[in-house]
Amino acid sequence: TTLFRSFENVSDCINRYCHGVNSVLDLAGNQGAMLYYIEQNNPGKYKNLINIDYDENAIEFSYKNLKERKSNVSTFLMNFMLPKSYVYPDFKSDIVLALAITHHLILTQGFHIDAIFEQISRFSNKYVFIEFMPLGLWNGETAPELPKWYNEKWFKKHFKKYFHLKHIKRYEKNRTLFIGTIKTRII
Repeated sequence: TTLFRSFENVSDCINRYCHGVNSVLDLAGNQGAMLYYIEQNNPGKYKNLINIDYDENAIEFSYKNLKERKSNVSTFLMNFMLPKSYVYPDFKSDIVLALAITHHLILTQGFHIDAIFEQISRFSNKYVFIEFMPLGLWNGETAPELPKWYNEKWFKKHFKKYFHLKHIKRYEKNRTLFIGTIKTRII
């Protein structure tokens, strides 16, 4: 399936580009499936795998499902764009994933891209994996019209303000993965 290929691509990139890491945080990780995939394909490699989402039903399902599977993935209900400042040290991880979320935050919720990247950088010790969805809110068949400024060049320019760009991987029609390391440490 497409979702499984996405998991494979991200996991392969983590294994290729990230060294000396022991924690992964998935911001807006829904039911925790990405982290469960990483855990199953890298047994014992990560000390902390943390799934965060603000969808209470997804987190409830995640908690029950991962517990049932005896997974070590931790699950938390939180909106990473509006956290209490004291949470950063508890959730800070070597690798931070922000997959298929920035387009929602930008095009639906009206967050500025710099605010999004700043938040993501606050949670990362080193690496970030952030997807850009070039077709925006495309559902596989149609999509609302995109603002003229919403394009990969614009995304890359803002990405480079906060992160050192290591690699870009285009692996689906509407998925482009930006891999980087953080430039500044914001607490």
